Amino acid sequence: MIQSKVQYTLVVVLCMIAPQIFAGKSRILRAVDSLFKRSHHEEIIQKEYPLKGRKLVHVKNMKGTITVKSEWNNETLLMTATKKSTKPEYLDSLTIDDSKSDKNSIKIETICAANNKKASIDYVLVVPQNIRLELISDNGNIVVKETNGEIVAKTGNFGNIEIDNAQNAIYAQAEHGSILINRAPKNVKAFSSNGNITIHNAEKSIIAQAEKGKIDIECLQVPSTGKLSLNTGSGNITLRIPESTSAELQAHTESGTLTCAHYVTVKPLTTQLNPSAWTKFKREVEGTIGSGEANITLHTDKGHIKILNSTI
Repeated sequence: MIQSKVQYTLVVVLCMIAPQIFAGKSRILRAVDSLFKRSHHEEIIQKEYPLKGRKLVHVKNMKGTITVKSEWNNETLLMTATKKSTKPEYLDSLTIDDSKSDKNSIKIETICAANNKKASIDYVLVVPQNIRLELISDNGNIVVKETNGEIVAKTGNFGNIEIDNAQNAIYAQAEHGSILINRAPKNVKAFSSNGNITIHNAEKSIIAQAEKGKIDIECLQVPSTGKLSLNTGSGNITLRIPESTSAELQAHTESGTLTCAHYVTVKPLTTQLNPSAWTKFKREVEGTIGSGEANITLHTDKGHIKILNSTI
């Protein structure tokens, strides 16, 4: 008798909660389906451009990534552009304009209707190694791999910049994003308003400035005519240089501490040995590493400075 009552109670409870369970499942499935459909609409455009005599590829994108890689030596540019949108009608108001191309350059620009804020284009470009690149993305990342030509890369409202194994000079500028450069045998200029700057395996001069963000630089060598100028408003600076480095050094942090693993011949200073002097010793140095041929200048307002031996 008791068992029958228990079974009856369970049946009643299940009948009461079953609709809620199924309704909950239905809501979850609808949410997943809606999330999938938000970016479901795509259109892929492929085009090949002859590059004979042309030395420059310029791409300006409003929203979406720009990826460039060098996988052939053909004198052509292969463009694959993927339009993405939450609604199919938005795809039509997103166009690719290459009408400004001329005998010296290929110029590709995204044109978007003013009211179209829910569509984007991702570009993938395959180029010959020696082409010069000018890449601009207002909202999206820029990635460049294995090229020999000069590179100018700029991101606007949002977007990171990643450049891997470029063999020529680099100019990188990010408003709200980080900059990562792997392998830099030529001069580098990198500027970020709100993001970190990281450069590995550098061999020439570097100018790096970050308003808010840390700067981390690793050098294979610092040539005698080289210049390293690293400046950040709010963030740490880490510089790794070989033991064989010879440079004049000026380093200053407003509110952090300064350490250096290299031997520095400090320039003569006449001062009292008081708390102010000890504070200055921890935050500022002017002197010579080795015979002092290159020039190294480091400054941060709010952060620490570390000068280390590179382990390369």
